[in-house]
Amino acid sequence: MVQYYFHNKFTHGIRKLFHRFRTRLITCFLLCSIFPFFIIGIISYRTTYSLAQEKILQSVYVSNTQLVQQLNSRFSQMANVADSVNNYVYSLTGKTEKSFSEYMDYFSNARSNINSLNNNFHLFQTCVFLPDSYLISKEGLMFYGISGLKMYDIDKAELSGIGVTNKWLYRSNLAFPVMLSPNDRSIDSILCCQSLTRDNRMIYALFTSIKSDELSGLLADSFLDTPIVSYICTSNRQIVAHNNKSMVGAYLKTDKFNRLTAQVNGAPINWDENQYLVQPLNNGFYLITEVPTTYITNNIKPVIGTIFTSLLIMVPVMIGITVFISLNLTKKLSRLTRVVRSTKIRSNKITAKEFGHLFKINSEYGDEIDDLASTYEGMLQTIDHNLANILELSVMEEKLKYQLLQSQINPHFLYNILGTIQTCLTIGKTDIAHQMISGLSKFYRMTLRKNNDLITIRDELEIATLYLELEHLCREDSFTWEINYEDGIENFMICKFTLQPFLENCLLHGIERSNHPIHIKIDLKYGDDTIIITIEDNGAGIPENYLSNLQHSLDEHNVDYSKNFGISNVNARIASTLYGSGRIKLQSKVGSGTTVTIEFQQILDKD
Repeated sequence: MVQYYFHNKFTHGIRKLFHRFRTRLITCFLLCSIFPFFIIGIISYRTTYSLAQEKILQSVYVSNTQLVQQLNSRFSQMANVADSVNNYVYSLTGKTEKSFSEYMDYFSNARSNINSLNNNFHLFQTCVFLPDSYLISKEGLMFYGISGLKMYDIDKAELSGIGVTNKWLYRSNLAFPVMLSPNDRSIDSILCCQSLTRDNRMIYALFTSIKSDELSGLLADSFLDTPIVSYICTSNRQIVAHNNKSMVGAYLKTDKFNRLTAQVNGAPINWDENQYLVQPLNNGFYLITEVPTTYITNNIKPVIGTIFTSLLIMVPVMIGITVFISLNLTKKLSRLTRVVRSTKIRSNKITAKEFGHLFKINSEYGDEIDDLASTYEGMLQTIDHNLANILELSVMEEKLKYQLLQSQINPHFLYNILGTIQTCLTIGKTDIAHQMISGLSKFYRMTLRKNNDLITIRDELEIATLYLELEHLCREDSFTWEINYEDGIENFMICKFTLQPFLENCLLHGIERSNHPIHIKIDLKYGDDTIIITIEDNGAGIPENYLSNLQHSLDEHNVDYSKNFGISNVNARIASTLYGSGRIKLQSKVGSGTTVTIEFQQILDKD
């Protein structure tokens, strides 16, 4: 339920945001212009990154290929020296039957040749291991007994049966004789080993060696001032050379080593946010080069910066152009929309000249909106003409209704007065009847002289006074009255015969149902742009149920010809917008009197 509520709120918000045509058009233009820029930016970034990665990896591959050639050449030198030493040692072991002096000559010659090979090929050391019974195995510098293999952390089993095949070993922290390494007795070395075994008995063994630092130096020189890492790894995952020497002797993780050496074809391998190039060496080792992804990213930063700077410049420009074009495209439509919204039923219509000036309609090169505006202009003129006719007919209808009501109240009033005169004649009050006839004549001369639907409050009060005087002739001292009004209020207009029906009700119902003379008070005062007339008497009052029904009938503007005709007639007339949009409110309490409040808009004769 909550999800449905928030979904509706979100949908409503989106619709509210994009309900205007201009907003939709601008959004559409922005999407169509800016979105491709972002796509181009992403594609440019990926393309630039791919090209940079390819170029860098290609450069690394070329450097690696050169490095592999150097390393293989170095390992080949070690293997060739080992083969030569193997020939000398094999020949030396075959001269054991010679005399001591001849044997020592052969030994001296072999030692000299081996030493020459070491010097010529810049090897760190060449060691030969002969049976411990041999006299020369005690030499301790180049020749050792077979038991001396342990000094170099070599197990006889590792060399058993290899023959002239080279066995490549890495040994760390080897202690060479002080004459060979006076400053550092702990040497990390790479050994190229050979041996001769006969009848499961080792006849001799030998190795040529170089320092691991030599290879680490080659690796460091290949990628100076770059974060690229290069190292040589054995088949058992041990690092034998590294451009960071502190990493020599460490082991690669098994999963990483298996992944990198699973398919050695020179193609880059992505692993752990690095690109790896793996190339095998001719001695079974692997040259592994790590190219960090950050190195590639940093190399394309200037290009990417240029691309995104261009985008940052172009996007605001495109937004400005888009908004400008959208506003121009929708300018006429917005004007037309504002006029349509502001078009209401009013007395002053928009003329063709005003409409043409507002829209600047170009009849020769006009677009669809110009055509729509022209069509709307004609419709508006037709509607205004029809509305004017309807309004004129409505006014005429209101006037006819008013005149009908007015014509109905005059006979009603005359009927009541004539009835009063007849009563006076019947009871023999002929003098009063004559006075009433004279007053009635004066009353009608007054009302007939005022033919307008609206008369001044001054004239209405004069008519009301004439009526009260007529009634007073017949009823003598049964009622009194007073009229109070604020200065200037008598100049405003009021519907003719507004007060008389209410005064008639005060006298007819108030006196007949009251045991004491009544007093009628008429007050006229200003309201907020209105005139408020209060007619108050202290007569018998109106019962609550009757009062409620009567007030409801007045609120609904019903004219009841069977009862309360005079009051409902007045109410219907003053409620019209042409005659003040008035309303009538009744307040009464049985035994205490009745108060009638009439309120209508202030109308002057010029209005």
